[in-house]
Amino acid sequence: MVIIITGASHTGKTALAQRVLEKYHIPYLSIDHIKMGLIRSGNTKLTPLSSDYVKLHFQEIKKYAD
Repeated sequence: MVIIITGASHTGKTALAQRVLEKYHIPYLSIDHIKMGLIRSGNTKLTPLSSDYVKLHFQEIKKYAD
C-alpha cells in the first residue's frame, strides 16, 4: 500500500506522516529527504527549489510500489 500525502509547504505533511507511522506502523519516505540527499551527494544539479523535478522521478518510483 502506498499513501501519498500532499499539500503546500509548512502545512503539517510530515507531522501527519509521523502520526500514521505511530498509529498504523506504516513507514514513510519524505521527498525532501530524498532531494536533500541527492543535493548533498554532489552528483546532481538539483537545488532546494527543485521540488518539481524530484516529484517527477518519485512518480516513476511509485509505479513499482503499487
